[in-house]
Amino acid sequence: MGKPQHPWIDLLKQDAPYSKKTIGRFRWAGIVTVLALGLGYWAIFRALSGRLSLFIVMGIELLGLLVMLGALGMAIKSRQDDIRQHQSQRDKLDK
Repeated sequence: MGKPQHPWIDLLKQDAPYSKKTIGRFRWAGIVTVLALGLGYWAIFRALSGRLSLFIVMGIELLGLLVMLGALGMAIKSRQDDIRQHQSQRDKLDK
């Protein structure tokens, strides 16, 4: 069927419904990513014009990366909680 996928991709494909909290966190992760990329490009252009040190630009880029990964991590953890809750409800119905 093709090459194996990463476990987090399989996590997104689960049949458990997405909660409003999870949808909101994935939206938030997308917004944060766009804002962090915009801030990074702004810092690079400021550095190219000589108004900002490259060391500060590297710090801004690192901070942006950490914020993006944190937001994505929160969204994936929320999805894991949705799957656990769905499985526990399914187990209760099976008993």
